Amino acid sequence: MESLVETKEELVEEVCNFLECAIHNILYTREVYPLNLFKKVRIYSVPVWKCRHPLLVSYIKTMVESMRPLFVRGLVDKFCLVVCEDYDQDGTTHGKSGKENKNRKALEQYTFSLKILDELSQCTRASLDTYLRSFLLKINVADGSFIPLETSKPL
Repeated sequence: MESLVETKEELVEEVCNFLECAIHNILYTREVYPLNLFKKVRIYSVPVWKCRHPLLVSYIKTMVESMRPLFVRGLVDKFCLVVCEDYDQDGTTHGKSGKENKNRKALEQYTFSLKILDELSQCTRASLDTYLRSFLLKINVADGSFIPLETSKPL
């Protein structure tokens, strides 16, 4: 008989690992950062992209980990990743035109529903892995239907 996900903490651990992986993969597929900062890895038997830059890796991990207690307590329904316009070191933002903007504009938003955590708490490890694998595959496939982001990259 297959083992169940035993505790909510164990489930949240898997979801946090998945969210980290999904964020890295989205940042790569949407070319938010230079592609040479990423390496291909396998998670849940799916080839995905993970950033190699220690500051970005640490930032993503810290951001997701800071949410862990809220996930465990069931206080979070959604987790959103918002991709915004680029900005210079002096704080000015730029769109594709390169003109200065006062406010950073959201270019895309990715929303992960966490309401399903209660349902997943009674699933087997194998079914949880299959469920998370299917999401990673959807992220990989969805990229082909997106238009390029409007960023300050050179034309």
